[in-house]
Parts: sequence; structure tokens; C-alpha cells
Amino acid sequence: MRELIDFRTTYGELMEAWGRLESALFYWFMWTTGLDERMARAVYYSSRSFAGRRNMLKEALLLSKLDAPTRAFVEAALNKASLYSEFRNRATHGEPVWSENLSQYVLSDASWKRGGPGTDTVTIPQMRAATENVNALRTMLWDLPRPLYRVEPDGLRAASPQAYLERIRALPNRASESRTSARTPPNENRPPRKPRG
Repeated sequence: MRELIDFRTTYGELMEAWGRLESALFYWFMWTTGLDERMARAVYYSSRSFAGRRNMLKEALLLSKLDAPTRAFVEAALNKASLYSEFRNRATHGEPVWSENLSQYVLSDASWKRGGPGTDTVTIPQMRAATENVNALRTMLWDLPRPLYRVEPDGLRAASPQAYLERIRALPNRASESRTSARTPPNENRPPRKPRG
């Protein structure tokens, strides 16, 4: 029973992280279009897929008044989110099954035949790594527009779009790839501030 609870908790944390990432991307759509929040939500969420919303934000960026470094940062974040969405889709559409080999619940392609899940499964460690990476990406999207005087946990002031672009590039390209350092998530109850530009 403990194994099932661990699986469900890990899976839930991944889905929550993804929802928060999509919310951060929404705010960038709102800022780049200049729409008020109600109208921006109606337009942005009229697309039911991540790919559709991603494409809306990409097109809005082309016409936005954001400076070139900030635009490059948002484009890089969108590209990274696109890479991560592949893993999220595998997790979302996987069937929870017990893996005797791994002694844990995994998410498996539902088309597996007799003998148990195949080798292309989503494991608990992969979901934990993905949650960390998705949270890191979302944190950067929320942090960039915050005041320039903010001091990071490492004691450095890092508020330029170029610095954040480098952080995006440093994230693994595969969502399930583990990183060595995790960042603290932003205050969950407050939307990010509008960027200058």
C-alpha cells in the first residue's frame, strides 16, 4: 500500500507542476498581447492542447513590445516546455501497473502484452526528476519579471533576461533527466509581475 501511495503522490506532484508551468506561460501570453486577464484567459484557453497555446504565445511574441533578450528568454522557455511536454504526455497517457522488475508502480504504454509492462515505462524517479525540472522552468518564468533588487539564494543578483536564458539552457532537455541543484519555487499565491518592455 505504501508503494501505491508513493506512486500517486509523485504522479500528483508532476501534474501539479505542469499545471503551474502552463499558468506561468499564460501570464506571458497576457503581457505580450496586452489583453486584460479575462479576455486573455478566454483566448488562450480556447485551445485545449498545450501545442495550441504554445503556438499562440509564439505568434504573440513576434508582435510584442518586449525587448529582444526578453523575447529570446521566453522563446527558449517555450522550447524547453515543448520538450518537457513529451514526457508529460507519456505520463498522462500511461497505465499505472506494478513492475516486478523495479518493485514499484510505473506508468506503462497500455498496449503491453503478457509478461508485464515494456521497457518504455515512466518510473517514480523519472517523475521526480521531471517535477524538479518543470518546477525550475516555471520558477524562471515567474522570477524574471520580479524586481531587480531580488537576491537569489546563491547571494547573486540575477535579474537580466540573458542570465535567465542561460539558466533555461542549463536545464536538461529531457524532463526525466535528473539535475544536481533544485531551486525554491516562487510564492504560489501571487501572480508574477508584468515585465518591463
